[in-house]
Amino acid sequence: MTFKDLQKLVQVARKTALPKNLMSMISFIYQNVLAVELALAKAQEEDSVFRIRSSKDVCHVLTDKETLEKVLQQGLKEEHMQYKERIVELFTSMKDRIKVEDLTVN
Repeated sequence: MTFKDLQKLVQVARKTALPKNLMSMISFIYQNVLAVELALAKAQEEDSVFRIRSSKDVCHVLTDKETLEKVLQQGLKEEHMQYKERIVELFTSMKDRIKVEDLTVN
């Protein structure tokens, strides 16, 4: 997932009537995009608990709570680990809006 992909997700979320607390979570994720992007990049490595090879894999990670938790556990740096549950909650709440065609893998 790239910064551009996350920007698209934020745009989709902003167009949707979302509760105020969800919008604050989206802002939180937007501010911590690099930590999430690095965690997803780690999942592209050979020894990953869930290996990302395609946009379909990225979509699966972002829409499947258990897989996302594993990828974040493996890839988040120590200082970002405290935000893991909030990140999972955000993507879980948006899972119906995340589409494969909106995502890219570098």
